Amino acid sequence: MVGTWRVMQAMLPLLKKSRHARILNVTSGLGSYDDAVFGFHHVPNTIGIYSVAKLAQNGLSLKAAKNLAADGVTVNAVDPGFTDTYPGYKDRGARPIPESAAGIVWAAHLPKGSPSGQFYRDKAVIPW
Repeated sequence: MVGTWRVMQAMLPLLKKSRHARILNVTSGLGSYDDAVFGFHHVPNTIGIYSVAKLAQNGLSLKAAKNLAADGVTVNAVDPGFTDTYPGYKDRGARPIPESAAGIVWAAHLPKGSPSGQFYRDKAVIPW
């Protein structure tokens, strides 16, 4: 999360000069506030730290969207879903990388004036 914040800070001077500035943070539904409160009962506790880190990143995205709106910077987050990035994930239902990437590319190419402060998965808004 610190890395995300540092990159955002480093890029802000350039983003504020852009006519179509956007920040798109790739995150996870495991960082959804709803899921943090009500629990992913089917997810092992071993990924609890990951979930908390993604919850922090989601909070950063939402706060940045509010803070940068006056500067014309659109800030959103996207969850690519459980992706086949490690041996054995495919056997556990992970989606292929091109399918996950398609959602990220879609969110990155939303037209100017699209809402800021959104959390997307599968080309749809999901709860923070």
